[in-house]
Amino acid sequence: MDSCTIEGVADFYGLGIRLGFYAQWSALLLANFLGVAEEVPGIRVSFTVFVAATFLALVMEASHSALSHVDIYITLLVCFGYSFSMIPACSWTLLTEFNPNWDLMRRPHLRPSKMYNIFHCVLISAVVFFHLWFWTTGITQADDLKCDTYGFLFTWVNLRDDTFVRINITCQLIVLAICLFSLFGDLHLAQGIEANTDLFSTRSSVLHFLNTPISFITATVVIAGTELTVAWNRVTNVNTLSTPGQMIPFLMGIGALLHVLYVVYGRKPALPV
Repeated sequence: MDSCTIEGVADFYGLGIRLGFYAQWSALLLANFLGVAEEVPGIRVSFTVFVAATFLALVMEASHSALSHVDIYITLLVCFGYSFSMIPACSWTLLTEFNPNWDLMRRPHLRPSKMYNIFHCVLISAVVFFHLWFWTTGITQADDLKCDTYGFLFTWVNLRDDTFVRINITCQLIVLAICLFSLFGDLHLAQGIEANTDLFSTRSSVLHFLNTPISFITATVVIAGTELTVAWNRVTNVNTLSTPGQMIPFLMGIGALLHVLYVVYGRKPALPV
């Protein structure tokens, strides 16, 4: 690994943006884990809009060749690493033979609406196609970087390594297939879900117990991978909160996380009428 440095683009993955994203993701996971049903939809929509806005800006900048391939890679890892949690969830779906009553994402009070699922699937599909462009074309295009660049595969790997490229393409195709299958299942298979019986409640608790570690492990790996990638590539100009563009998303993310904690632990119960 060489010792040269890369000047990063703080507008896409500066410290405040990264921490704000991690905090919103943590708030969503925590709200799901603790069953704070009234908070989940709002955090979920806020999180998705933040991701969608970042992706739109990324596409616009990439179309003008204003970003290096390491900028694009880190931005995609920050904003869309969470989609990898679909892969273990899909593996579970295969093991349960597509039984909707054992679907990890079908806990009734936490399951997103059909409209949200359609929007999210369209967003993920667009991101996958952008990923495919990046790994087949964008990664091979020349840029101004004179340094070797590295990606995360539980260790540092050259971004242009053929095996690393093929693994990323395969993962994106899997994510696309899972997204489309999940959307189809939500639109056409929901009638197979059992009524609210004791068996259903027990099964829901088991699924919640299984889904929680998958979500938290995925988040931990993605966050660690992102920060290690920034460090391995010796990216500068992306590790400060000194500008409004970094402080605002940071405080918004922290606010969402603190609000979930307040709802769970700090809010006094309503007095009986």
